[in-house]
Formats: sequence, structure tokens, C-alpha cells
Amino acid sequence: MPTIARGITYADLMFLGQPRVIATAVLQDAGGAALVDPGPSTCLDTLRSSLRGQGIAPADVRTILLTHIHLDHAGATGTLVRENPDIQVYVHEAGGGAHGRPPGSC
Repeated sequence: MPTIARGITYADLMFLGQPRVIATAVLQDAGGAALVDPGPSTCLDTLRSSLRGQGIAPADVRTILLTHIHLDHAGATGTLVRENPDIQVYVHEAGGGAHGRPPGSC
């Protein structure tokens, strides 16, 4: 995984076999790993492989940060949480409505 800064890398999810379309940011320290937008469920194998390549096991993931609820950003979240129920998921209230829209908006 390419390094952005110390403790921050990203995994290119190779969406539909194409590079540089969707990526997951990975923040890592001694306490574990946080994923920012783990991407669609169709990219889970690629994400897992990238994490393993950095020595990150599924149990090491402690947090998922979602920028908003669209399948290309958050689709894999449910599967990851089912596999590791200790993961805490965070999304801003404005990003957590249906399809990423604030509640009550059209």
C-alpha cells in the first residue's frame, strides 16, 4: 500500500479491475487500524489482501470512518462488522441519511 504520511496508507481497491478509481485510507498505530471508506463489498477480497500485505489482520481493525453512506464508500462495512463485531463505525449525521442525504432532504 502506498504511504501518504507516517501511519497513513491507502489500498487501491481495483474497482471493476481498474486502478485509481476507489481507495480505502488506512490509519494505523499501536492500538490497531482504522479504515476510511472501506469501499463496495465487491472489493472486499482486494481490501483484505492489501491489509494482509501490511500485516493487518481483520481483528486489528478497530474503527471504520465513513464519509457518507453510498455503496462505493460504505458497502463493505456490514460484512466487516459482522466478521469483527468490535469495530466501531462512525459517520457524521449529515452523511448517515438514506443514500447519504441528510434526513428529510429530497
